[in-house]
Amino acid sequence: MVVRYEGGLCPDNSMCSSEYKLYENGVFDGHDRASSQEISELQRVIDQTDFLQYDFDKNAVCQSYMDGQDLVLQFPDKYENQSFRPCSLHIPATIRQFSTSKTL
Repeated sequence: MVVRYEGGLCPDNSMCSSEYKLYENGVFDGHDRASSQEISELQRVIDQTDFLQYDFDKNAVCQSYMDGQDLVLQFPDKYENQSFRPCSLHIPATIRQFSTSKTL
């Protein structure tokens, strides 16, 4: 899984971005290692969710709209290079697995 933050203006006037990879063994670039339980839970949510079935709001007001950074997720094993921006992804409140999962 790839976790990126994109958007916002950096001090050198470039677009800010950072990227971290989360590996199946729990290694998470630049962060504490995730436990096997956390990896299992995350894998369960990814496996059981078809992110392509949800609508993307092209007019969503994301953090980058106000010089912040947007969270961008990639699941290469499942969706290759497709990126998902949770701030623009309309997920119905009835989808329970998202309400019980931890935030990255």
